[in-house]
Amino acid sequence: MNQIEPTKNLTLMQNVGEYGALVDLLRECGGELSDGMVEKTVDGWLAEIQTNMAVKVDGYYFKQEAIEAMAAQLKIEQDQYTMAIRGLNNLGKALKERLKFAMNQMETDELIGNRQRFKLTLSAPRVVIEDETLIPATFCRERVIIEVDKDLVKKHAMEFGEIIPGVKIEQGHTLRSYKVKQ
Repeated sequence: MNQIEPTKNLTLMQNVGEYGALVDLLRECGGELSDGMVEKTVDGWLAEIQTNMAVKVDGYYFKQEAIEAMAAQLKIEQDQYTMAIRGLNNLGKALKERLKFAMNQMETDELIGNRQRFKLTLSAPRVVIEDETLIPATFCRERVIIEVDKDLVKKHAMEFGEIIPGVKIEQGHTLRSYKVKQ
């Protein structure tokens, strides 16, 4: 595969600007290029833009692949760190439970070391629901959640073409990458 070298090292946005300038020039002259020299210059300019864009597009693809690979690696590391954090938190809880167990077995509310002291104190009471059906209604509250069903709104708007007040249907774009057939 022969690599096409760009004639200028322009950024993607600079290439887009060059293309826009060329289109503006062609619009100004109504697309009529009577002078052969001008036509040759415009053809050369267009070829240069196309060459530069081809190199940039391929470069963007490779950068995108590298970024996605890096993100995947960081996700793996994030999962490993999350597991390590969870393990350390569980270990810390287990140590506290062992200290509480030791205090209960020794029938004391305090353990004293050379540098640290642990004291077992009462915490704020918490409610434990054992059977929700036995709780009187006076201790219950009603929660009503009303939310817009976006799937239903989209389906209705798309099928019937109806404009729904308070809703705007936006058409997005998805960027896909394909190998160029050679």
